[in-house]
Amino acid sequence: MNKFKTAAITILSEVKEPLHYKEITRLALEKGILETEGATPDASMNAQIVMDIKNKGKKSDFTKTAPSTYAL
Repeated sequence: MNKFKTAAITILSEVKEPLHYKEITRLALEKGILETEGATPDASMNAQIVMDIKNKGKKSDFTKTAPSTYAL
């Protein structure tokens, strides 16, 4: 599984509430769950979650609860 999606699942499992993708990324980086050399990790996180929802539909691990905000 993609490291961004794995990090998002870990963070969302811990907090048990919907979070904005920037907050998911911030927490994942702070906790050392996600390591990246990229300049825009929050944009990468959002893109990975959005594509997972688009490609898998109802089978996706993620649910969009508000603009740019996701839950499991």
